[in-house]
Amino acid sequence: MKKLLIGILILLPIIILLAVSLALNIVVGSAHIAVENLQLNYKGTDNIAYNLTFSLQDVSENGIRLEDYIDVVVFPQHANNYSLEWRIVGDIVYTDDDYKQTYEAYVAKKNALLKEIEEELGSGNIKDEHKGAYDIAKDKYLDSSEIANEMLDLLLEKIYPAMCFVDNNNNAVDVNTTGKLMASSYGNATIEVVAENVSKTL
Repeated sequence: MKKLLIGILILLPIIILLAVSLALNIVVGSAHIAVENLQLNYKGTDNIAYNLTFSLQDVSENGIRLEDYIDVVVFPQHANNYSLEWRIVGDIVYTDDDYKQTYEAYVAKKNALLKEIEEELGSGNIKDEHKGAYDIAKDKYLDSSEIANEMLDLLLEKIYPAMCFVDNNNNAVDVNTTGKLMASSYGNATIEVVAENVSKTL
């Protein structure tokens, strides 16, 4: 009996320490630690990245993921529960004025066609030249805005801006979380990486 009591007295502090350690791990793991700063480094180095240059051929076919070229270092290192967002800020500076004019003409045509499609969807009178696209879109989507956007994609050959971030379907988006960038022409842009309320540009 005496040996049993001694054994329990020896084990008791160990069990208490293990329980406290487990509780601390659970608390630290579930507590939110905010992002205080970001640093953009060239991939695999400690050198801060200020700019990147790509050949149009590398970027135009399938796009690139900037995370393959940039390490986003988050401070403090234990920050958690955040996601990175990539976006282009400000205007894209086009090197090719002809492409810029082509893209601007596409945007004007797209906006006019979108207005026309929205009026048709609102009234229920779909023009004959739009019926094929409407039939395909309404089988895929229920929401009228999604139907309208699908019809646009079917009726107009898509022209991208000189550079843009894209989603998983290669549709141009203002913000993405993958860092996937497409380029269709020569130009320069400022890219911003955001985590919570902290951002850095290159």
